[in-house]
Amino acid sequence: MFASMAWIITVFQVVGHSILAQNDQRVQLAATDVALVDSARPVTYVNESSYGQWFSLQLPRRALVSHLGVEPEGGLCRRGETRVGRLLFDLIREPAKAEASAFSLAVSYTQLAVHDLIGALFVPSDPPPVSRHMDKMFVRICGMIKDRFADPDFDPREVSIEAGISLRYVQKLFTQRGSTRSDFICSLV
Repeated sequence: MFASMAWIITVFQVVGHSILAQNDQRVQLAATDVALVDSARPVTYVNESSYGQWFSLQLPRRALVSHLGVEPEGGLCRRGETRVGRLLFDLIREPAKAEASAFSLAVSYTQLAVHDLIGALFVPSDPPPVSRHMDKMFVRICGMIKDRFADPDFDPREVSIEAGISLRYVQKLFTQRGSTRSDFICSLV
């Protein structure tokens, strides 16, 4: 049995006006606006005009979160008339018009550029404040990894067990600092 894949959907309002409601947020979209939708959560779209046109792109949640280092929240909207919004729309729209073979050659680079532009639009530039407790826990985990990173049996699960926290919390401690456990281990080599 396959688990359903979670997606982050980028929705561009091309023509008309609409309302998008998700995660207790209600945003109005006008032409050129871009919004994020979390496919794992309920969403409501309301077309306010007699005619509307949208363009959307589904992105695998895991790849996007891994690239950005944070989980983008669904129900957010940004004005598309910004330079970053226009670049994102053009980057996504143009390959759809081009031949499939030309697009397939640049897929991985295009995907990274799309992730970067979504990050520029939707990820806050100021990192959230880190509590003193979280900072101490992070230093402790880094010390454990430094002491045992050469041990082939010391994996992320062992880190979380030894620290008495969940794997997800270990990941959160690193992503709050714009890094990953793997990046930290590579810096030790």
